[in-house]
Amino acid sequence: MKLELAEALKRLGSSARWIGRRSAATLRAAIGEVRWTPPLWATPVRSATAKGWGVVSRHPRQSGWIAGAFLLVMVAGFGGWRGYQLLPQPVEFEVTAVPPERTCYECDPPGTPNPAVFSFTGSVAPLADTGKSVDTDKSGISIRPKIAGDWRWADDRTLVFAPKADWPIGETFLVAFARRGFAAPQIRLGTYETTFASPAFAATVDSTDFYQDPVVASDKKVVMTFGFTHPVDPAALEQRIRVRLFNRITNDREEEIQPAPTYTVTYDKLKLHAYLQTSQLAVLEKGGRVDIQVSAGVQAAQGGNRTLEPLAANAAVPGLYSLVVSDASLTIARDERDTPSQVLIVGTSHSVTEPEMSARVKAWVLPEKHPDARLQTAWENGGRNLPYRWSENLVTQQVLGTATPLNLKYVPNEREHVDLHSFNLAGEPKRQIYVQVDRGLRSFGGYLMAEATARVLEFPEYPREVRIAYQGALVSLSGERKLTLFTRDVAAVQVQVGRLLPDQLQHLVTQSRGDFARPQFGNYQFNDSSITERFTDIVNVPRLSPGAANYQALDLARYLNKAGANRQGIFLLNIQAYDPETKQPLGA
Repeated sequence: MKLELAEALKRLGSSARWIGRRSAATLRAAIGEVRWTPPLWATPVRSATAKGWGVVSRHPRQSGWIAGAFLLVMVAGFGGWRGYQLLPQPVEFEVTAVPPERTCYECDPPGTPNPAVFSFTGSVAPLADTGKSVDTDKSGISIRPKIAGDWRWADDRTLVFAPKADWPIGETFLVAFARRGFAAPQIRLGTYETTFASPAFAATVDSTDFYQDPVVASDKKVVMTFGFTHPVDPAALEQRIRVRLFNRITNDREEEIQPAPTYTVTYDKLKLHAYLQTSQLAVLEKGGRVDIQVSAGVQAAQGGNRTLEPLAANAAVPGLYSLVVSDASLTIARDERDTPSQVLIVGTSHSVTEPEMSARVKAWVLPEKHPDARLQTAWENGGRNLPYRWSENLVTQQVLGTATPLNLKYVPNEREHVDLHSFNLAGEPKRQIYVQVDRGLRSFGGYLMAEATARVLEFPEYPREVRIAYQGALVSLSGERKLTLFTRDVAAVQVQVGRLLPDQLQHLVTQSRGDFARPQFGNYQFNDSSITERFTDIVNVPRLSPGAANYQALDLARYLNKAGANRQGIFLLNIQAYDPETKQPLGA
């Protein structure tokens, strides 16, 4: 047996060498001579392989037994692992820690510390402990760092820890649960430890504004508001503040002004907000900015973590010629009697007094035709039968010479100086006007407007209004049987009178809702036309100036005097604006 195995190995080696020689000859013929230098590790590996092969050749039986045993161990190990995988696995419950929210210091009364909550993926609490406080010594719950408080099972899968005092700021806690005694005996947790962090201290810049005192014109400053999650340590904040003032030289260049502005810091009573105010700032010709920085390291009054990132903000400081007109528009405004009027609104970037604004604002009604005959002809040849459309760049002194000056009446304000101004004026709707605010306009704080500002605006139309002057009325048979109609800017109204048929009052009551002035029918197949005899008339309205109110009487007597009609009854009236040219109600 031993000689036969040796002879077989010998013949196998001879065959392999013959195949190698034939393959090498074929490759040399196909691609030429290829030389290869083995790496350093190849020689010892080849030597070891040769020695191992020699041992196998000299001791084939022992080598076979060793290989078989190794293979058997591998097969058994794989089978055991697969069998373990097929065994029923124990159910494990996971826990999730929900960190506490920040305590509401600003509440009235102040809030209590919020609890930390531990949610389990299944029912883990002992049945007898559900809804009760937990004895940590018996249940084996521990928390590090230690903090006094009450542990309670809110339900069978929610554990709550409420501290007796406020949470340490920005602290990380490790909670451990005992393997025995914490949960029901049959319960197994995936992990018996979890961590959570208490609310950390944080600081933010809530706002940064340039402030102009409404009484003292020279008092200009920058105000910054800081917000904190916890009452701040004033010393930790103030020693990290740096304020600098920069003057603009050109659009791309600025220089720092020395000395830097001084500042004061004040706090609200809870120290959850701090207010930085710079000292009075001078008016810079080209403007500038105030740069405020707070370096990292600010912390709460009760300690805890420090801020890791610096705070920074900039506030623009207006220049001497920073006053501009921010808005100019025409609109319709109503007074305390609900009467509409045309109003010019002018907004400015800084507050301006009434005398200053009144002296600098002018307006003209632009002509419907261009005074230059050539330009007017070109406009008409474009197929436009409309008044000439103006724009700011088309209005010249020649045009203004043919325009009609407008009388502007300033609408008084409650304050001495404001940044939104109103002027009453009157004009034909759709006509264009030219509004100019002269250069040199001065704000309350001393800022100037360097260039004149002009706008071409269009008079707005007054709102069309049609309504009955009464919200339901009783009309006496012995006196005048008239109702008053109120209209504005309409040529005519369509009046629909629905006279309730005799013995139909019960249907009006049962089939409608709302009030007597405005009954509403809920069934689309049943409405006022089902229970009334209807009359429709067109009432022409006298032509008045735009926006003027018109009151007109509607006589109901003719509807009472119909042949065979009962002179008493209920009338449902509906009026609509009406266009006599198209013979259609407006909006229909």
